[in-house]
Order: sequence, then structure tokens, then C-alpha cells
Amino acid sequence: MTDFGKFQDYTFTKFHDYFDENQGFSYTTEEVRISGYHIIPSAKYIVLRPIQKSHFDIYVSIKFDYYQYFMKKKVFDSYSNKTDRFKISTYRFNIGGGAGVQYIAFSRLTVDLNISIFSKIYSNSSKNNIKELYPQNSFWKSSNNSSWATINLMLGYAFGNKKHKNK
Repeated sequence: MTDFGKFQDYTFTKFHDYFDENQGFSYTTEEVRISGYHIIPSAKYIVLRPIQKSHFDIYVSIKFDYYQYFMKKKVFDSYSNKTDRFKISTYRFNIGGGAGVQYIAFSRLTVDLNISIFSKIYSNSSKNNIKELYPQNSFWKSSNNSSWATINLMLGYAFGNKKHKNK
């Protein structure tokens, strides 16, 4: 399994007022773009086929996740009239497990729905003074950023020669 693309792309403006922050009336604008990719090899084990001779399976899996994210951030402070630019990248190796259901349609098309929980093995960030980029594809993550969970709906297609001879 793999995914890639732009995970975040936003602009945020914070307005400061004189009474709360003693800077006078000013604002800070942040432009953030995070892109990256995941490569997730896995092994599945079918634990249940609810209806014999059906194309519906329930499985458990073990997964390894390698990801790399790239963040570009531009911060403008109107008080100092200064623009700062940051480029950060993070890569991580992770291990996890999952459970899911798979339906095989027309002997080649697969539809999977699964949930996975991952844990960090190793990570490295290009800037030591800035925290690493957390998993962008997660719906839950631990407070220390060492574990997270994902839910995936996947479509697949099996390529190859359909003609098989039984001997």
C-alpha cells in the first residue's frame, strides 16, 4: 500500500491587539504546505470467511510504515515587517498491526476497509530545534507522537493473465 500527495495546505492569520499582547495592533500570517508519501508493505492472514465460497474475508495484518514529509512554512510578522521561511523534512520507520475486511469483485477488483495502529521505531528530522512532523494520515495520535491509528478504504486491482490450467 502506498499513498502520496499534499496533506496540508493552509494560510492562518492571527491578529494581535495592544491590550492583550503589548505589541500594538499587528498580525502574524503563516502559510503552511505539507506534502509527502507513505510506503506500507504488509502481510495479511485471513481469520474468517463468513460465508463459504464467498468473496468476503475478514483478516488481521502486520504492517511496516516508512514515511517522509516535507513542510514549507512562511511566517510574516507585521509588527517587525519580517518574513521567515522554514523547510523541514521528517522520515520515520514504524511498525503496526491491523484488522479489516476485504471483498473481491469480478475476480480482480478488491475493496478493503481496515483499521491499523502504528508505533514509531525510528525517526529523523532535518531540524533538531523543531519537532518532527507527526503522521498526517492519522485520525488519532498519542500525546507524545509515538503511536497513532489510521482507517483506510482501499481499492485494488490484480493484474496478470486470467487464464489458468489445472493439472
